Amino acid sequence: MQSPFRITIPVLCCLLGVSGCALAKHGKPKSPSSGGVTQGTTEQRHGLLGLLFQRKPAPPPRASVLLAVGTVRKIPEDGTYAVIEMEPGTLVRAGDELIVTSGKHAVTHLKASEIQFPYFVAEVLSGTVAPGDVVKR
Repeated sequence: MQSPFRITIPVLCCLLGVSGCALAKHGKPKSPSSGGVTQGTTEQRHGLLGLLFQRKPAPPPRASVLLAVGTVRKIPEDGTYAVIEMEPGTLVRAGDELIVTSGKHAVTHLKASEIQFPYFVAEVLSGTVAPGDVVKR
């Protein structure tokens, strides 16, 4: 009659993921260039415990809400800059990157250059703006 420990120990080894277990899945064959060390998937390296306790992937970055900074009031004929009236309670610094989204034209990128409350001047980096467009950050 066989001892119950004779079967129990190999089964326990397989469940705990011991690499010497004959029932465990093996990775790629060893190559001489890798020094005899093989890398497998999490399932292959950690056995059943690796399947039960997998790490959760990191959540994606949260999108930030675009806040209205002001409204375009005047633009010159060449369209190189825009005079913008600030919304009450907003703060704009020289060098801030701003955008204008409108259904009439493509997204426009601006850069604030000169500020004199309640107006500021922004250089048009790309795109076009029109009076009445809302400037956002």
